Amino acid sequence: MPVCYLLSNLSTKGYLKNSEFEEKFAYGRLYAHGDNIDKGKLILETVEDSFKHHEQVDSTKLSIEHIMPQTLTDWRKDHLSENYESDDESWLDNVGNPSLTGYNSEMSNYDFQTNKDILIVVI
Repeated sequence: MPVCYLLSNLSTKGYLKNSEFEEKFAYGRLYAHGDNIDKGKLILETVEDSFKHHEQVDSTKLSIEHIMPQTLTDWRKDHLSENYESDDESWLDNVGNPSLTGYNSEMSNYDFQTNKDILIVVI
């Protein structure tokens, strides 16, 4: 089946067009409760695999950790804009914050800077 036929057919069936996918991927919620956790992990694994690292990582040993923790802390309120609640809601679960890691327990619910430092040390 020609690719152009497939793309045009999928776009009429409710599938996203490339431009819509790019926007939703960048700003949509990657992590949410329920089935979306598994979908989010699959997306993060796929992104990681696309880098074609020489070392293969066993993704079954990884879990999703939020670099900027899910709990809105005073530190974040001080470092986000005056609209920190809406900023937090916009950034918390989109690509770039949830990350695959084997260091979930070490990262716990620390603030962003501490989690970032933990990741830098292990990398």
